This record gives sequence, structure tokens and C-alpha cells, in this order.
Amino acid sequence: MMKSDSCPNCENSFDFSRDDVYLKTTLSIEGKKYRIYHFKKLCSNCNKLLVMNIGKPGEDNGKWITEKQKDN
Repeated sequence: MMKSDSCPNCENSFDFSRDDVYLKTTLSIEGKKYRIYHFKKLCSNCNKLLVMNIGKPGEDNGKWITEKQKDN
């Protein structure tokens, strides 16, 4: 199933799917288990590497960020 989102760098739309998941893991915090999916996608418009985590508690959950933003 394809989904669309916008790049945080160039604001253009791009498609992504489960094929873009590069790591699946389970995280346990205070006895509560979270299934985490890490996505990586190269924006087809600006060629920036984008990453997103789904399932992890926190403010970046489900948001695409660029590798440069992640390193800061």
C-alpha cells in the first residue's frame, strides 16, 4: 500500500510504502512494549535522505526528518 507525504526539506510530495522499512524492532519502556518501524526514503525531488520512526513514543513519532536534522 502506497502512502504520500511531503518532504520536510523541499515541501514536495513523495510516495512511500512498507518496502521502505529498513528496521523493525520492539522496545520496552516501563513494562509497556512498542513495535517500532524505522523508514528510510530518498526524496525523489531534492534527493535528501529522509527517516521516520513509527510506534516510538515522542514528538518525532510519525514525522519525516532529514538525516542532517537527525544528527543535530
